[in-house]
Amino acid sequence: MSAVAAGRSRAPERAGGTPRDLTVTALILGIAGALWFGWGQAQPPAGWSLPLSIGMLAAIAVAVVAGIRMCRVRHGATAMESRRVRSGRG
Repeated sequence: MSAVAAGRSRAPERAGGTPRDLTVTALILGIAGALWFGWGQAQPPAGWSLPLSIGMLAAIAVAVVAGIRMCRVRHGATAMESRRVRSGRG
């Protein structure tokens, strides 16, 4: 009997999420960070331009690495495959 037929999904039941979920989270936060640091460069206080630029470049690097990783794990398991999570009891 397969795990899916027995009511279990192939998504691991562990804290922290699946590699696919963690990669999507990193991608979203990388894009959001790049936007936030870029927006902060509109009229920064004196001396803040360099740290904001470094932060934006770091966020872009995270988004690029997560995007590449997402191509590799896009067909992997996700937490939403669990019936417990989808039913709101997760």
